Amino acid sequence: MDDIEQPGSTDEELIGWVYQAPSAIHGQGLFADIDLEKDLYLGTYDGPQVQEDDVYVLWVTYEDDSAVGRDGLNLLRYLNHSDTPNAFFDGFDLYLLSTVMAGEEITINYNGHDSDELFCFEEQEEPWPECGAAG
Repeated sequence: MDDIEQPGSTDEELIGWVYQAPSAIHGQGLFADIDLEKDLYLGTYDGPQVQEDDVYVLWVTYEDDSAVGRDGLNLLRYLNHSDTPNAFFDGFDLYLLSTVMAGEEITINYNGHDSDELFCFEEQEEPWPECGAAG
């Protein structure tokens, strides 16, 4: 991937970084095609804004409690849930919480940013500010 600086939001930009395949978690999943480093911006959840929930709709809630739904059309729609995720969304942008090896499934916590499980892992080297001091 030397000729590409980072992934993006279209499937064409994501291919070579990630791929869709059967998942042991549920149905289809999103997997790393190459080793991916912690903190990498992996892409943007792309699709039209919607008003109703559906299978691939990602909801982002803002500080004023307004919410925006986006019906995912790119490969990121295949992200499955884990209580110990290796990625998270900041708005519609996906980042890695840890290094993900080629062939490993990329997961998020469907409970979102407010979940302590998402950010506060005992083994995390540098905890997010919301976690307080390590240990």
